[in-house]
Amino acid sequence: MGRNCSNQRRWFITGVSRGLGRRVAEMALARGHFVAGSVRNEEALRNFEELAPGRSLAYYCDINEGDRAQSTVARSCKALDGVDVVFLNAGFGLLGCFEELSEEEMRRYFETHFWANWRLMHKFLPQFRERCYGHFVNVVCSGYRGPGWCAIEAANAAITAVSECIAAEAGPLGVRVTLVDVGPLQGEWTAHVERSMVELEAYSKPRGLAEGLLDQRGQPIQRVADLILEQVETCREQALLKIGPCYAARATSSER
Repeated sequence: MGRNCSNQRRWFITGVSRGLGRRVAEMALARGHFVAGSVRNEEALRNFEELAPGRSLAYYCDINEGDRAQSTVARSCKALDGVDVVFLNAGFGLLGCFEELSEEEMRRYFETHFWANWRLMHKFLPQFRERCYGHFVNVVCSGYRGPGWCAIEAANAAITAVSECIAAEAGPLGVRVTLVDVGPLQGEWTAHVERSMVELEAYSKPRGLAEGLLDQRGQPIQRVADLILEQVETCREQALLKIGPCYAARATSSER
């Protein structure tokens, strides 16, 4: 079984302009890795490519645009001569009880948090399989669950199920999956939580409880980024590794 345990990895990261994606990208570059990342505007593109000229590559890409996303994957693979690690973390929050959420809102949320990731994994998996090495790092967020967080819980369940399937099917072929539960996360995420267009008085109490979760103190982005880099660089043999506060089976370092 082929493995890439060299010091240098070639990463593809969605959302390298801010938050966890940016921090992981900066750390990977500081350790000598190569990173291709998606950004949403020209300023962010120039800013990222200035971090480590020749090793930090940015591409304007809305991951919800299927053709552009596939083109970005192809360009990244060509520029880096292949990709070893795919870190999928771009997204936003959606607060609303089930009855309040419209089909359009749920479809839009799933387009970003499930279908966009599905397309990227589907595009990268053949090269991982052919090289007998590849690593998907997928993010879920258990910190926002229960009443008022229907969309997030549903998307978490979907991406978890797909991650488990990939590990079971392609794990024997050298493909690894790390599912990262970021829980409540300190940083910019709470500023990117949208509310359902409809708010029903009958659900004012659960919606208020959901709003209250946005004020909870989360774990530092740096701690999560350290853990992700460790999982990628240690080349553990597990086909599927779940790390973070909602998982009983954690990596040793997540307990520190």
